[in-house]
Amino acid sequence: MRKFLIIVLLFFVVGCTDAFKANLSSYGKKQHIRMYSGGNLIAYWYSTGRVQTINNSCGWQFMDSKTGESVKISGDVRIEAVE
Repeated sequence: MRKFLIIVLLFFVVGCTDAFKANLSSYGKKQHIRMYSGGNLIAYWYSTGRVQTINNSCGWQFMDSKTGESVKISGDVRIEAVE
């Protein structure tokens, strides 16, 4: 039984994609969100933590660090972790 658990654990550690690992490592970190229209920056925010996808939608939801309000957006959006 112990061998089985070790194998399963190794599978999850080694089998994770880079995107999945990046998603886990960004949890709770401040994010910079930029919205573009026609290639031009039209709005930007800093989140207080993780940016989440909205279920059954192509949008994003996060807490704005400046206002403390929940923001929901969609469209041409770029999200980057703030180091």
